[in-house]
This record gives sequence, C-alpha cells and structure tokens, in this order.
Amino acid sequence: MFSRYPLPYRKTEKASAHQQFDRAARLQVASHLPKDCHFPTAKEIIHFEGKNGPDGLSSKKSSLNDEPWHFLPPNFSDDRLLRHIENHIHNLHAATVKQNRTRMSFEAAWMAHMIVDGLSPSHHQPFREQLKELDSRNIEELRSRLSRMITPGTGIKDFLKLNWKRMGPGGVGTNHIMFELGVEFIMIPFRPKQAAVELSVADVSRVKSGEYMSMYKDSVKRVDSYQMFERYEKKGWTEELARDVKKVMIPEMIKMISLGWLAGVYGGEK
Repeated sequence: MFSRYPLPYRKTEKASAHQQFDRAARLQVASHLPKDCHFPTAKEIIHFEGKNGPDGLSSKKSSLNDEPWHFLPPNFSDDRLLRHIENHIHNLHAATVKQNRTRMSFEAAWMAHMIVDGLSPSHHQPFREQLKELDSRNIEELRSRLSRMITPGTGIKDFLKLNWKRMGPGGVGTNHIMFELGVEFIMIPFRPKQAAVELSVADVSRVKSGEYMSMYKDSVKRVDSYQMFERYEKKGWTEELARDVKKVMIPEMIKMISLGWLAGVYGGEK
C-alpha cells in the first residue's frame, strides 16, 4: 500500500492507505488499552508515516541497503519482515514502560506499516526475485531512483524488451503498482469509524498470552487463501475482487495493527 504520493505532504497524509489504517486501528484499540497507558494519538502515530516512515527512506538514502524488508511469502521461507514486527513489539513495550510517547509513536507507526505490508497480496509475491530475472545488477547498491527503475539491457532492442516486461502493460512492476493503486481507490470513501469494530475477548486474551506472531501468520495465510493478486493478474480489477479487498483484506489489516499495538503495550511476546 502507499503511504505517500508525489503531492504536498499534508495532502498525502490524509489520502494514503497506511494513514487510514492507523486511524481506524487507533479507534479500534482504544477500549482495550490499560487506563494508565497514555498511548499516542492517531496524529502522533501518523507523524511517523509517509516521509518519516519506512517508505520515506528510499528518497533520503543513496542506496537501498539497511532498509526495512517489505515482502513476506505466505510459507514464511523469508522471515525478515516478521523479525521487523517482533522488534517493533519489543521496542514499543520498552517505550510504553517508560511512557516515552515519541518513541511509542514511532514504534507503533513503523510496526503498523510492516503489518500491512506483510498482509498485502502484492507483497506475497517474490517481487525482488522477479526483477532480478530481468535485471542482473545489484539494485540495492544503485545510487539513483531512476537507475533502479530502468533496466539498461545490452542494446536498444534488449533495453525495450526488458523494460516492457518490467513496466509495460502486465509487467512485473506495473501489476504491483496498479494493484496497490486499486486498493487506494477503494479506500477513497473510507472512514475510520466504519472499520473500527470491537476486538474479540478471545483475540485480546491470546495477544496478552504472547501469541500475536502466531495469530499474524494465520492472518497472512487467511488473506493469501483468497488469491487476490493472482486473480488481479489474470482478470484485472473485478467487482468480486474489489469486494474481497473491502470485506476481507482491509478489516484484517486494521485488526492485526490493533492487536500488534496491544502486544507491544502488554509485552505479549513468546
């Protein structure tokens, strides 16, 4: 999902999906927080999204080294994203104990971003590996954003062929971007209160018992079982696909953000 567009930041903050998820989750989690916990407001959390979040790093650094990993295969053969979430849970709990609101806001925002990315069907694909099949360069070491987006090829014919496969209609990069853009359009009429439903007692109890990461993995598998991105690649956006995104994926993301924050507050780690 997007956390910013090529627009002034204040407009981006209101429009982007990650910020919308955070607002809804903050409403959803409110009644389950300890009375003595001064958890950050949605505004404080969202301050660390967009240009101050994980997606903002690529525009501030000369390479992609040491950036958070945004992809998660549903079989969890690559668990880097899971480790990011676990680290944020640990750090959020430490900040909560000290009641350091700035650090709490940072950890809550970055954790939420990782949770959403791990549940995004387009992030279940081996995107980086697919790009490497078209571009043998080490993309992580390239200095400019333009050099990362364009594959040079061995000649003009090879250049056109490779970049068509990458960013042409149905290309690897095009499908990834257009699926996420479709989700953004679905969320245009979205209102946080519409998605802020009551968390179940059983789910909150499991989180307090340290079972969040197990619950998160089950959530990833649940979303993946709908094969949303695969269906998009075959038929594009359909009414049925849009309905599944709205009724299944979006509520699942908001729920898991809320439970992830509770895991941090209560120190729910195993």
